[in-house]
Amino acid sequence: MFFHNLVPFIGFGFFDNLLMILAGDLIETQIGATMHLSVMACAALGNTISDVCGIGLAGYVEVIALRMGLPVPDLPQAQLNHTRVREDINLSWDLRNYTHLYANYVFRHVYRKQPAKRWESS
Repeated sequence: MFFHNLVPFIGFGFFDNLLMILAGDLIETQIGATMHLSVMACAALGNTISDVCGIGLAGYVEVIALRMGLPVPDLPQAQLNHTRVREDINLSWDLRNYTHLYANYVFRHVYRKQPAKRWESS
């Protein structure tokens, strides 16, 4: 149960962060510089685009996780409600959150580049 729940979440977190940072950067350099939007406004728009795309990507990430060959647990409902199974699922979600935060940290520091040049009046 642990890996069955963990792997799709890590894949989704990777794509979510990648899209959020790329979209935010593109919005900041292309639209934000023209319309004089703040960095936070550009980041919020990038996050919105990432969330919308993430809804569509969720199914693909799950298919990729299934193609990796991870076993799918075939548990009856009584076992799915068992405390140990619920703890494994919650632990995988917690680990996913930490992985998501770490991936966000790595993306932000690896993808760091010079700030966008703003148009300045003379």
